[in-house]
Amino acid sequence: MSSHFKTLGRGASAKATAFSANLMALWKTVSMLLLYAAIRCDAATPDSAVIQRLQILGTQRPLKLETQVGDLLDQRRIARDVRRLWSTGWFEDIRVEFSEEADPVQLVFRLTEKPRFYLRRIVFEPARLQYPVRIEPGAALDKLICHQVAAEVRSRLVEEGYKDAEVQSEIVAVGLRQADLHLQLRPGPQYRVREIRLAGTLGLDREQLLQAMPSTRTRRVLPGLPGLWSGWRWRPRFSERRVEASLESLRSFYFSQGYWAAVVTLAGVDFTGNQATLSIAVESGPRYEVTKAQIAGTLPLPATSAE
Repeated sequence: MSSHFKTLGRGASAKATAFSANLMALWKTVSMLLLYAAIRCDAATPDSAVIQRLQILGTQRPLKLETQVGDLLDQRRIARDVRRLWSTGWFEDIRVEFSEEADPVQLVFRLTEKPRFYLRRIVFEPARLQYPVRIEPGAALDKLICHQVAAEVRSRLVEEGYKDAEVQSEIVAVGLRQADLHLQLRPGPQYRVREIRLAGTLGLDREQLLQAMPSTRTRRVLPGLPGLWSGWRWRPRFSERRVEASLESLRSFYFSQGYWAAVVTLAGVDFTGNQATLSIAVESGPRYEVTKAQIAGTLPLPATSAE
């Protein structure tokens, strides 16, 4: 039996970043395609090759595989086994290898289990930045859950105007099957909306339109002193959700004013330092008025009291 093995397909463990969970899912899909291609294209694995030895390494869990000793080497069957192993959620890496000799064939499933820890506490770094998360002490902890928690915290930072925020997660063992989840936050600069610029055929007063966008419009808190102080303006935090909410508010306002075909779009966002300027394009279209209302159909008659 040859001691040289060729990898058919594998999974991957990903570093804790905000998008790692999606990347891991994509990699699993790619792994399945590679598994099909590797067996199908390799000349050393004819359809008549018989599996003489099957090994499962890296786990003590009782596993039931469709692929068995004595079976013909079948890429579809192996792919189904890999898919089934991924679906258990127990493993962070799966590799399938076969011996280079065509017959007999030795098949090896190399598995890497996810560390099995239970959450003791969450540690935020720096400690001044702490956010509620949807995971309780005692909950099972693995890399995928860490990625999800990090993504949740990052979304909160982005909503507060930290659009360049980064959140990294790490599992730190503190005892037998206990671990702390460390979240390192790098918020970066906080962006605020400095100005909203409206362009196009507005149809309505510009100030009215700005008032219709409370999520992103600037408000004067204290008036200025001529020649001495320009006053104090409150500038809202920038986030994509706030911008979308403002666009929807403006569309609704146009509709309420009779501009039923108005088109409102975001033309662009310009950043200067940590200040954002929104450019919004508007085509109001014609203004409609209801001059006549007509009700058709069979209507119930109002009840009348018997005399």
